[in-house]
Amino acid sequence: MQINHNNYVDFQLWETKVENDAQHVEVALSALLSKVEHQKLNTIGHENKRREYVYSRALIRHALSQIYDLPTKFWVIREVPNSSPMVENLPSSLKFSLSHSNKLITFATSLFPVGVDVEKIKHRANMQKLAKLFMTEKEYSGFESMQTKNRLSYFYQTWSEKEAYFKALDAETQQVFKYDEFDTLETGKNQKGWRFINKSDTEFSRVIALNTPN
Repeated sequence: MQINHNNYVDFQLWETKVENDAQHVEVALSALLSKVEHQKLNTIGHENKRREYVYSRALIRHALSQIYDLPTKFWVIREVPNSSPMVENLPSSLKFSLSHSNKLITFATSLFPVGVDVEKIKHRANMQKLAKLFMTEKEYSGFESMQTKNRLSYFYQTWSEKEAYFKALDAETQQVFKYDEFDTLETGKNQKGWRFINKSDTEFSRVIALNTPN
């Protein structure tokens, strides 16, 4: 498993990509999983999803072991329905976020609230309809008024910013969060301490949301 690691001022970012001939790698990485994780793995029928699951749990363990200089088998990861997994034995108040798309897996850590979202950039026939579902009126107005060639990157950037922001929120705030009412254009003005870090490329939209003291 090849891992890319970048250490920024307020956060760290790890990434790996599921290999096409990854069966032998999957078998090796599966040895890191707990009994509960193996039970979860057995419920996943799609081969690519299985591999993404195994790689993601291995990536979490690798990153945390690198931070704390502890064995990869040390970490106890618990599944949380409809949410990122929980690491029960984190030795500090480290915050983390996990995202994956089209075989790319991204893991962000920080001492501050952090969220990460990665999305494979691809053309969507119903992009305009989808944009209406999660954009504010102001965001959608900007989307409609821009040239067609610019809409795709704007669509994914706006979605990834909202998704990363949502992931960085506490569970109570997530329950009342509404995507079509949160204006990414106003972040940094009315949302004290929040900022977006855009690490997108031509293949993937990749955004980190971070809440640091001013």
